[in-house]
Amino acid sequence: MSEQFPNMDPEVEAQMRREHFEKYEGLVQMLGVQNALAALPKSVTRARVLDSLTGGDEYLNRIPLHVWDRATGYPGDFSFGPRRPWYWPAWAAPLRGKVSSLSPAECVCILKHAARYHLKETTE
Repeated sequence: MSEQFPNMDPEVEAQMRREHFEKYEGLVQMLGVQNALAALPKSVTRARVLDSLTGGDEYLNRIPLHVWDRATGYPGDFSFGPRRPWYWPAWAAPLRGKVSSLSPAECVCILKHAARYHLKETTE
């Protein structure tokens, strides 16, 4: 059992993690690893990511959510209210026509995935 999902069957959790990895790895590859890394916030450095990961923060939650939210490029706030027209962040343009839509949360997942699995492989 994990701390994040204490009541979940371990096989179900493992499957969920695989599916999440495969989805966001596929999106990062479609986007282009270098494009995804270029979209990371300036404050998300290789050293900061490695510090988080080696400190047990596999979800990079030590980096405040507002940093990731702003990096998505979505205008305005994320509060509930009147729906805004659909918006694609400029950095996600290579995905247009390949995926039907991207939510702000999916954009955060793309950026975090790129940081977790690709930024740590680069040199500063």
